[in-house]
Amino acid sequence: MSVLTPEVRVLVGKEIRQLLRSRGALTTSLILPVLFLVVVPALEYFSFGTGSRAGRGGGTLSGVSPPGLTGLKPIGVVTYYLVPMFTALAGVLMPSVTAIYTIVQERERKTVELLVALPVRLTDIIYAKLAATLLIALAVMLPLITVQAVGALVLGAAGPGWVAGELLLLGCAIACSICVSFVLALLARDFRTSQQINGFLLMPILILVNAVLLVLPPAVKVPVLAALLLLAGALALTVAVRRLTFERYLS
Repeated sequence: MSVLTPEVRVLVGKEIRQLLRSRGALTTSLILPVLFLVVVPALEYFSFGTGSRAGRGGGTLSGVSPPGLTGLKPIGVVTYYLVPMFTALAGVLMPSVTAIYTIVQERERKTVELLVALPVRLTDIIYAKLAATLLIALAVMLPLITVQAVGALVLGAAGPGWVAGELLLLGCAIACSICVSFVLALLARDFRTSQQINGFLLMPILILVNAVLLVLPPAVKVPVLAALLLLAGALALTVAVRRLTFERYLS
């Protein structure tokens, strides 16, 4: 049975229009992805290019470096550590922050009761909010990850396989973040609390991202990280679905 029922599709349109009218949500949705997916990688590649022209950056890292970076040239560190790390951060952080606006602030303003009064189920409301967050995330980040990929290919820093890995990593990070947002919908009662809970939920994921990228070899680190993010999201979704009730959502 599809979750995209006619009721859910109507609610998704309503949620997207509401997000587009929110200056705070739009600003957050744009700044973090642009910074993490384009600006930071561009600065790192520019720094590498400047160092290469100056005669620096041609050697590899020594054996005292983390296992996942050993033997890499500086541009390899950028390509196989820094860029994937910021890609994962963008995918994990942006949807969860956007969800604060679409879920928590509506509850804080007491407008969620109006939705509950409609002939829809609670799961329809949640699915619509998370689907709207997902669509906004994809609309913002897919063009940006394309710019990042084209830049890496033009510079010769990576090949098509790396680009495919980046797309996979971004998709899994977004999916994980959407599932964590489901938990956020159950636990947060106001905007300040939602920020605190969001940080508490995401901190272990961010530590996991950094650990995997530092420890595993370049050939496997991105697929393993993508799988772990999906697993974390699935666990969060399982917990949220089992505990979701009208009373918990409205209280």
